[in-house]
Amino acid sequence: MNQRKSLKELNLLDKFLFDEAMDDPENVKTMLDIILSQNTNLKHPPQTEKEQRTSTDNRQIRLDVYAIDEDDVIYEVEAQKENTHNLPKRSRLYQGIIDSKLLPPGVVDFNLLNEVLIVLIMPFDLFGYGLYRYTFQMRCEEVPELKLDDGATRIFLNTRGIHPELVSPGLRELMKYMEHSTDEV
Repeated sequence: MNQRKSLKELNLLDKFLFDEAMDDPENVKTMLDIILSQNTNLKHPPQTEKEQRTSTDNRQIRLDVYAIDEDDVIYEVEAQKENTHNLPKRSRLYQGIIDSKLLPPGVVDFNLLNEVLIVLIMPFDLFGYGLYRYTFQMRCEEVPELKLDDGATRIFLNTRGIHPELVSPGLRELMKYMEHSTDEV
């Protein structure tokens, strides 16, 4: 007997539903377009549950959604339902493992590294400022306007933000949809 799940049990932040929705390249494109406020053209269909590791002796990671656009920008999107109290460092590990796969052995021109954006979507405020979106890029402590420009960006999205004036209506609607999607919606 197929019982209807409650709203709390059924939303796109559930791993299975998120992966299923992200198997459709158009859904991934739409999501990235809204999050980044730009048009994203994917080069290949996105991969869900992509496993990566640097060697068989090292820890593997499983990327929820891995996509590359026509400009060779790499997008990694994670749906995180629970606060594991390690997400900033987890995003750092993901960034390092992704980066380690980008250059063939012997290549010494690190400028060939792709730009990488890691996005974590969660139904809680990891940093406590009530924002829907927290975007991190490397900056100099002594000269805050000096950006390292290393091509790495990490975005943490909070579906329960309380400052709608700081993000687009599209992003607010996406966050609402991510948390409150049902069989019908």
